[in-house]
Amino acid sequence: MKILHTADIHLGELNGPVIDGENARMMDTVKCMDFIVTKAVEEDVDIIVIPGDLFNKSKLWADEMLKEITIASNWLRSLCSVAPVVLMWGTGNHDSLAAFENIRKMNIDGLTVITEPQLLTINTKSGGI
Repeated sequence: MKILHTADIHLGELNGPVIDGENARMMDTVKCMDFIVTKAVEEDVDIIVIPGDLFNKSKLWADEMLKEITIASNWLRSLCSVAPVVLMWGTGNHDSLAAFENIRKMNIDGLTVITEPQLLTINTKSGGI
């Protein structure tokens, strides 16, 4: 079984240079996220686990976070097209519980969102659990 484990994406507007009106550090983060999808496809992984710090700042679900949620949900959909994904909320210093609950409500096929400790049974792409 192949497991892709990635964490601490810290998606968000970080201090740094701006290129053509876009935050360069966020652009770099998105490139890394795209690379993760590419590697998941190349490696033909069975399951993807993301244990927290998907976002850089803990914010409530609001317009100010709409860009990050859009990027994250599109990325999660891409990952779910490769293999089942488990996204775990860790602590409130980076991830917003409200954002994770709203991601859960998107009903992305193949995505399991965990916001409290629990035991899971996940059918992986290769049929393992």
